[in-house]
Formats: sequence, C-alpha cells, structure tokens
Amino acid sequence: SPTGERCRTVLRPMTALRGALGRRIEKAMTEEDAALLKALLIADRSDLSDSLKRDFKTFGVSHLLAVSGMHLSILILMCEFILRRLRVPLRVRSLLLILFVLLFMTMCGFTVSVVREGIMCILLLLSRIVDEKADTLTSLFCAGGLIVLISPYSVLRCSFLLSFFATLGIIVYSRFFSKKKKKQSKISAVFSYVGTSLLISLSAQIAVLPIAGGFYGSFSITAPIATTVFSLLFACILYTAPAALIFADVPFLSDFTS
Repeated sequence: SPTGERCRTVLRPMTALRGALGRRIEKAMTEEDAALLKALLIADRSDLSDSLKRDFKTFGVSHLLAVSGMHLSILILMCEFILRRLRVPLRVRSLLLILFVLLFMTMCGFTVSVVREGIMCILLLLSRIVDEKADTLTSLFCAGGLIVLISPYSVLRCSFLLSFFATLGIIVYSRFFSKKKKKQSKISAVFSYVGTSLLISLSAQIAVLPIAGGFYGSFSITAPIATTVFSLLFACILYTAPAALIFADVPFLSDFTS
C-alpha cells in the first residue's frame, strides 16, 4: 500500500545504519563480544549463543539482553556528558538529545520498553527547553497512555506491563523511600551506591512480581542482585563501546579496544 511504502522509505536509512553498525561491531570485536554488543546496542540478538541465553535466564536477567529503557537511559547520559563537556547550550543540547532518542527508537524498531523510556526522556527534555520542572510519574503515565492510544492491545503484552510496572516501582521507591544524600567518605559512598542500586532493583522486581508470576509462573530470587551486578557491567560496556568502535582501526589501540 502507499502508506506502507512510505513507511519503508522512511525506515530504510535506519535499517542501513543499523546494518552498518552491526558490521562495524563484527569487524572490531571477537565473535562472542560482537554478538553481545549487537544485542545491547542495536537490538540484534540473532548471533547470541543458546548457552549464553540459557545462563542469563538462569540468573533471571535475560531481559537485560533485550534493548530496553535502561540501555537508552545509559546512552542518553553518555551523550549528555559529552555535549556538556563541549559546552553546548542547554536548549540546543536538549534538542540534539531528542533527535538522538527518536533515532534510537527507530533503529530499535520501536520496542515497547524503548518507546516508553523514549517518550519519558522527550518529555523531560522538552521541560528543560520550556524551563518547567518535569514529573517522572506524570511522564510515565503519559508515555503509557500514548502507547495504549496508538496500540490498545499493548495492555495485554507482557513486555509493556513489565516495563511500565518496573518503572513505576522505581519511581515509587525514589519518591517515597529514598533519603536525601549526606556528605560521605568515598568508601561509604560506594557502599551507599551499591545498596541503593540493590533497593532500586528490588523495588522494580517487587512491582513486576505479579506480572512475572502470571505470565511465566515463576520468579528468580537471585534476580535483584544479578540485575544490579549485570546492569553495572552492561553500563560500562555501553559507555566504552563508542570509543572501542571508533579506535578499533588504530594499530596500537585495536587490541585494547577489542
């Protein structure tokens, strides 16, 4: 149909970009590392081994292998840091980040979790442009309402429910249970960060417990700790991946980046 043809025309550059990034990752890294990074960065899980998927499922963190709102948040924070270092003005920075969010959502095929996080990030960035304070809870319900408005059957999909309620659990914890930070020593700050990360992960797991039980009939008791540990590792991977891809062809850096 004409509409379908127009959509394919719009998405064709994104498909080409996704393919180019995939080939670059394969060229820069070993087969196993490339398979993992493609899953985390461009939502391509086709090369992941069955054993790796099984191991992640055993630990209750298989959801981390799918590009989600967490991955988008990490990439946005990285881009925000770079643009701030370059002294890009706040409003221009926000507009550039909105374009990045739209690009990433398109490249990942508009998966529910990425769209949810993307809409929330766009609302936050728009609030910075108009100099208004953003509310995460309002942003979450706006994102959820917009997704359901466009695709009503999303309310029956496990991915939407898990993404929505996990985020809701984190917001509820941050709003009602987290305490204001006081001055701490470096060692205390590290322990505080790890403890807070575990509590945030636990709050998300508790929020999705009825959904996970209903859809899968089981719940991993190791999931909160494993999710925290693997999230930190994946954050390091995503933060360093751009440099690894950029400098992979530099002779004395290629072994290090790979």
